[in-house]
Amino acid sequence: MINHPSRTLARTMSISLRRGLVIFLMIIIMFNAIWNVLVLLKIEDYSPNQLQNRGRTVTLDGRERSKRSKKPHFVLHVGPQKTATTTIQCGLQKYASFLAVKDSYYFIGQGCQRGAALENNETSVRGLALYYELGTNGTHERAFIEQTERHFERGSSLILSNEAFSNGVLLGHERNTQVMRNLLKDWSIRIVVSYRNFSEWISSAYYQDMIGRGFIGKWDKEVKSFQDFFQEYAKNHNNDYLLMHPTISTYNIYSKYFDHIHIFDIHSKPDVFKNFVCLMLPSAERTCNELKRQIANRKQTTEVQRVSTSLVPFRIADAAYRRGLVPEKMSKIDAGNKINKYLEELSKSNLSRFTSCLDEDTLVQIHNISLSSLQKVREISGLSFENAEHILDEKNLFCEIDPQKVLADSAWLTFFSGLN
Repeated sequence: MINHPSRTLARTMSISLRRGLVIFLMIIIMFNAIWNVLVLLKIEDYSPNQLQNRGRTVTLDGRERSKRSKKPHFVLHVGPQKTATTTIQCGLQKYASFLAVKDSYYFIGQGCQRGAALENNETSVRGLALYYELGTNGTHERAFIEQTERHFERGSSLILSNEAFSNGVLLGHERNTQVMRNLLKDWSIRIVVSYRNFSEWISSAYYQDMIGRGFIGKWDKEVKSFQDFFQEYAKNHNNDYLLMHPTISTYNIYSKYFDHIHIFDIHSKPDVFKNFVCLMLPSAERTCNELKRQIANRKQTTEVQRVSTSLVPFRIADAAYRRGLVPEKMSKIDAGNKINKYLEELSKSNLSRFTSCLDEDTLVQIHNISLSSLQKVREISGLSFENAEHILDEKNLFCEIDPQKVLADSAWLTFFSGLN
């Protein structure tokens, strides 16, 4: 039987349509499979029972962190004391919320306002209490572990700033350093040690030591001269600049247990806190740029906090008390405040004749320690620390009023007679 041409054509078109439909459906299926792999793979079950899948960790708040991604940062700023630590802590407290929101950095230390709540919904770590408890499974250590584990799972970076971690006087310092390393072994750890030129640092440390040991509060403790303090300090540290400069001695301890130790130069310009954020906090670009913007607009500059004041009024008070020139019932604090007020009333020209400076041998010794420690810090860090050089030749840092010259002056004797 001969097929009619029209029927043959219809049958051919029907077969072509079916083939075309099959090919179209195959294309749709392949496209759908590719779409699922490339796009829809992220849509998964984020329930607690499905927190780990396909090579990544999904946290309870819905955020996810790849197991293969970089570890979150833990920045431990250890001071040491008298190296602008308070200034840095004040800045971290002020910008706690900005750092958390913009850069996922959480400051968990205590700021300059003790007891004040941090504006990042975090509980401040009491650094000194934690330091003493390390390795004991105490309350503060357990709270610290819980806090760090929570942030690690979220992928958030942390900042802790506390001078207790560089106080070499505390017993068991190296043991505590090992414990801290073990607690933070999963983090990308950066230890930050601040540097201050020794000439400046030793002057400030002198004030801190006299205050901390109660020399200005009681008559039975006489405030030492700076020269006596320095000679005692040098003797206690075997006249070894590697031990005498706290930045170097702190570095030497932490370098035994941590790989990434950064030296922060507090002399760098133009702003201490901005430099700390921009240079010492990895991946804190947004906060760094905000601080740069504010400085450029002259809206934000960081003043160094807790600048040391003079101990001269209390040294004069001690000398006058021994001579019977201070009323017996007057406290040392009151006597020092009255003397300080009188000093403020006198012009600098009237004070210069009472001034004594360090002997040349001591000046040379301090200069050599400053220079040697600066060279060592440059060697450690690979940085120039150019702004620290100008301090080396500032001899007037070590000139102070001599109480004996004061008490030989008739005008001062008249002042003391008026205290009665």
